[in-house]
Amino acid sequence: MKTRNEMVIGGIRFAVPPEQKGGGMLGRDLVDFERNVVKVLCRYGKPSGDGFFFLRSRSRLKALDLARLLSTTPETISRWEHGKHEVPATAWELMVSIAKEHLARDTTTLDELERRQRQREDAPRIVQFSRVRSA
Repeated sequence: MKTRNEMVIGGIRFAVPPEQKGGGMLGRDLVDFERNVVKVLCRYGKPSGDGFFFLRSRSRLKALDLARLLSTTPETISRWEHGKHEVPATAWELMVSIAKEHLARDTTTLDELERRQRQREDAPRIVQFSRVRSA
């Protein structure tokens, strides 16, 4: 059972810092708290919809853009994030890599996914093979 000063993401309990005057965390405190949640999820989190959503949203990725990079649909991303389908381990690991790199201001994984997506888009739709006659 979680208390008022806790939040649970990906099965991990996080202690929420005390509220500021006027309610809620502000500015730098909120940014630091979210960065720490991302670090913990990346290190200890298990594939989960709420964890996937947190990592994706804090990496500033739209579901539509991530779906295109993963060759799936935004509806599939939504189903994962809302717990209607399990998050595949490969999708979780990619999201963890993206989130870690986002914290480090690195885009290696996103760049590679973009490159592969362009290759898929540029690939010929029909490949015709000719028979080789043996002598």
